[in-house]
Formats: sequence, structure tokens, C-alpha cells
Amino acid sequence: VEAGARQIECAVNGIGERAGNASLEEVIAAINVRQDFYNLKTGINPKEIYPSSIRLSNLTGIYVQPNKAVVGKNAFAHESGIHQDGVLKYPQTYEIMTPESIGQPKGNIILGRHSGKHGFQSRLDELGIILKEDDLDKSYERFLLVADKKKEVYDEDIYAIVADEIRSTQQTWNIVDFHAFCGSDPTIASAMVILEKEDERIPAASTGDGPVNALFNAIDKIVQVDIQLERYSIHAVTSGTNALGEASVAVNYKGRLISGHGSSTDVIHASAKAYLSAINKVLQEQQVKEKLLTGV
Repeated sequence: VEAGARQIECAVNGIGERAGNASLEEVIAAINVRQDFYNLKTGINPKEIYPSSIRLSNLTGIYVQPNKAVVGKNAFAHESGIHQDGVLKYPQTYEIMTPESIGQPKGNIILGRHSGKHGFQSRLDELGIILKEDDLDKSYERFLLVADKKKEVYDEDIYAIVADEIRSTQQTWNIVDFHAFCGSDPTIASAMVILEKEDERIPAASTGDGPVNALFNAIDKIVQVDIQLERYSIHAVTSGTNALGEASVAVNYKGRLISGHGSSTDVIHASAKAYLSAINKVLQEQQVKEKLLTGV
């Protein structure tokens, strides 16, 4: 750019072409913060950087490392006492840019069980999240359930709640109930699950190498889809023992990887939702192909 280039190939969250592309968030931040040096501008709205990073993580299940510049969880975090004192007195002591400049809400605004739907809607507006009325109602109901369990709901939780509810609106199978049992010996792990499809409820039980594997095996008995689990991961959306956990899976279906995601304060529940999310995508694809072949 200093030499005259005016097109930069970038990646978001490190996801892009495999030619070692530059980090979009870091390039934009550098150009905006060092206007006096570069004397350039782009057509990118920097306030969409953080929301885009969060949404991409939710879609792909590939999460940003905490120490990532600009969009990492620790980018604007200060633990050291001398750092906190400096930031409180004059933010530019340690921050050459503000969280708001990349669309990250200032501080951790916490919602709780008594915030009300209007407060929830207001927070969505501040986060730049626009929902249809049905999705808003479902997200709010899910928010209340989460708030009952963890008392304080953070912005990161809200992103996860909204993404999870919107993903679940087209489910073929839904989880009605489940129980998982395990001990120090993983070979004794077992699980039972009840799934619902339209008005039909079907139970199944199975064992496995741990409670998550046992639950996945029980789900397989009901849905009977030819898939293989290729990737499974889970991470805490926020900190604390009551944090919302977000699970991500990738299943192999006819040589293609199909992802699924789910979130819950119960990591086993989140895992089951993620696995079922991937299965529902496979089933929906099958239904579309059948309609195309039959002309229905």
C-alpha cells in the first residue's frame, strides 16, 4: 500500500484464500488509526468488523483466539492494575482505538431475567441485530431461559442465543428430552433421548465412549442417516461456571462436510443440538433433491 497498491486481498478471522492473505480487521484498523501516515480511506464501515467476526464464528464454528488483534476477546481487556488505572484515567494510554470504532459495545452491558422484552430489543438494536417478529419472540423466550440459569446475560451470550434460535427455525427433528449418564470409567456411559418430528415423538437409548458419544449414538438410532462425525468442538461463550457453551460439529455426508451448531448452559445439550442441526441440514437437502426429481 505504501508503494502504491490500491487493492488488498484480505481474510476475515483468518478465513479466506490460502495465499497468506492479510487480516481485514487489522488492515482497516491501521488505515483508520494512521490516517496521518497512509492518507487513504476505504469504503468499509469499520463498525461492522466486530459483528461480522462474531457472525462468521457462529456460522463456521471456527472461533477467534483470545489474543487476536482487534477482534480477539482480550483486544480491549485490561487485567493489570496499572493498565486498568491508565485506561480509566485516559483510554488512549493503552488503546489507540476504541471498541466502539469496530462495532464492539463499550464494556459488558448485562441483561437479566427482569430486563423485559423492550430491554432485550433495545440491546439487539445497539448490537445491530435486526430480527423478524417471530425470530424476536423465539430469541426472547430463549433469553429468558438462559437468564434464569446464569442470572447475567452478556453481549456474547446474546449473539449466540440469536444465532442458535434462527438456525433452529427450520428443524426437521427437535429434542424433547434427554438424559446422559457417565462415571470415571467411560465405557459405562449411556444416554437416552426423545426426538420429535412433526407430532411424532420417538425415544432411543444407547451407550458410548462418554456421554456425548452415547447421546449421538442414541440420536443416530432414531434418525438413521448415513453420516460420520468428522469434527467436534465446544467452547464457553463467556466466562464462569454457568457460561453459555457453544458446540460445533462437522459431519461427513457423501464426501462433503456439513456443519452444525448449538448452544446451551449445558454442554451436553449444546452438543446434541449441534449434532441434530447438522443432521437436519442433511435431511433438508435430501428433501429438496426428492422434490426436484419428482417435480413436486
